[in-house]
Amino acid sequence: MTNKQAAKFIEIKKDTRTSARAGLLKINGYHIKTPVLWLGHNFKAPICLWNEEEVNLPGLLVNACEILRRPGRVKNIYDRGIRSYLGYQGPIMMDSGGFLFQKNKRINVRHSKISEMYKKADIDIGVVLDHPLDPTLPASHNRQRWERTLRNTAAMASHNDTYEFMPVVHGYTLNALKKACQQIRKILGEPSLIGIGSLVPLMKTNLSNKFSYQKSDGANGNHEEFLLDALKLVRDHFPSSFLHVFGVGGITTALAVFSFGADSTDSVAWRLKAAYGAIQLPGTSDLFLSPRLKSPKSRPVLKEKDEISLLRCNCPECSPYKNIGWLKRHLDSSFKARTIHNGWVFLKEVQAFRKAILAKRGHVFIRKRLSKRHHFFRLFNDRK
Repeated sequence: MTNKQAAKFIEIKKDTRTSARAGLLKINGYHIKTPVLWLGHNFKAPICLWNEEEVNLPGLLVNACEILRRPGRVKNIYDRGIRSYLGYQGPIMMDSGGFLFQKNKRINVRHSKISEMYKKADIDIGVVLDHPLDPTLPASHNRQRWERTLRNTAAMASHNDTYEFMPVVHGYTLNALKKACQQIRKILGEPSLIGIGSLVPLMKTNLSNKFSYQKSDGANGNHEEFLLDALKLVRDHFPSSFLHVFGVGGITTALAVFSFGADSTDSVAWRLKAAYGAIQLPGTSDLFLSPRLKSPKSRPVLKEKDEISLLRCNCPECSPYKNIGWLKRHLDSSFKARTIHNGWVFLKEVQAFRKAILAKRGHVFIRKRLSKRHHFFRLFNDRK
């Protein structure tokens, strides 16, 4: 078990026309270039992207509750440490799993159990056991969830001698988020790391159309504008903190979130999209290798320009193929191949965006990546 080294975030350069910034997070001997995307690991059906020689995985996100569900897995990780268990030697962030219980009134695991897991697993970043909010619940219920999260924050902050602790703010109004930031600051001062949670439900179509909030100028805003305003508010309260946004989904949305001011986010979409048969390419939404037999027009398939782009892909699964027909068949028949390809594209896109920020061209990069149909397109074209 290692002794914790205090995390330090260094801002290197800001983009000229967005809120994006490139930086460096120093933690436990690791130097993590930001913005950074943490790929979510699945213990049930693991795809160990870090075993691919060509892949440089900057960080891995694992879930404490997934581990706790299997006593044998818990013992193995406690005995060996999670790096030995996974065969991965890079930075590891462990989430408490509070999001898995979002629909429940209670989380049936105590913060002390999660803290014990963080210590014995020997991870680098441990996230507070939080109770994410739900926009379908009454405001009084969400206040109770936040109050429990705040109590867990105070309790867990004093037990993190072997890992860096990440508190998380939640709120569906700017006033609620402002108060949450003030309460976190009262407990911790300005933490090295800060997270923003409860945003995933706002991205769902059936909820996003119903959500509204009062903007700082008194006008009503939608869920897209709320994400932009929420990140700005938290960044203003914790300007020197490493800012993580939980679970944004696909790579284009992740890039948009970085443009709004986040230093970090996580995603399991690289796996989920592969499971549905879809692949990712730079600047595109989900693409399929073959049409449905019964309704061929019901899903987007590769066009000629996409095939050219795919043949240029240097990921471990695509690079051996020089014939587009064989490559499409390979990806179409293998979940693992699609997953590795998608993970590669996600990581390469973040690397490319960081280079654009350093060149003060982050705004140019993100506008090229956002199609007119993307829900954040208007926000970037409205901004000067």
